[in-house]
Amino acid sequence: MKQRRAFTLVELLVVIGIIAVLIGILLPSLSKAQRQARMTACLSNQKQLITALFMYVQDNKGAFPGGPGFAKVAGNNTPIYYPGLASWDAVARNPYSCNQDINSGPIFLAKYVGNSKKIPGCPGAIEDVKDIGSDRTANRSNYWYPWSLVYTPEQIFSPSTMIGPLTVQTPQKITSIRHTSQKAVIIDYKTYHDKIVLQTDLTPVGTPESLNKRVVNVGFADGHVAYRNVAEMFDRDINYTGRGTDPDTAGVRGRDFP
Repeated sequence: MKQRRAFTLVELLVVIGIIAVLIGILLPSLSKAQRQARMTACLSNQKQLITALFMYVQDNKGAFPGGPGFAKVAGNNTPIYYPGLASWDAVARNPYSCNQDINSGPIFLAKYVGNSKKIPGCPGAIEDVKDIGSDRTANRSNYWYPWSLVYTPEQIFSPSTMIGPLTVQTPQKITSIRHTSQKAVIIDYKTYHDKIVLQTDLTPVGTPESLNKRVVNVGFADGHVAYRNVAEMFDRDINYTGRGTDPDTAGVRGRDFP
């Protein structure tokens, strides 16, 4: 019977080296493919949320979610009056939280997304969004709801003097948007798809603002969604479209991207 020859140590090391090289080549591609898949899923979520937003607007005389009113928050059974029901932050009062819990905040978009609990979350975020709780620690949404949709262009133009904790929201009409393909109505709360994950309107420490070229997913008033660079934004804080320019080019009248 013919005896099989065993691999020598050198041959084994060569094979191991080849495998290591192949892994080194394939892993970046695999990582990129996974990141691209998460970005695509995120864009799909944003598209569904924009559709829900438009359905809400259609049912509410053309106005965006927000305005003054009463809402319950976790830990308090008595409804509290809010001059502005809609929040931009990762809280239950953010319309994109699609909040279904009447004890956590107002109910804006839940019925338009089939009461989905996944759509408010970006697949690229480390922490999953929750479906109960009111404040930021509850992490109710990974998407930003711009204040320019619920405050007048005049208020957005000069927010430091015209918008405060007691300022009453005035939901804007969708027909007031002049540049639908350039006005953002939803954007990632953080740059979940970039190497540096930071709140979208902030610049990483040590990076000049002009070199802040992180990437973010954005949805626009004409219904399209896209992958954009924060360096393209006219104002990194999406709440204040056109602030300091002119009341006629601020808020819903202005542009967020070229």
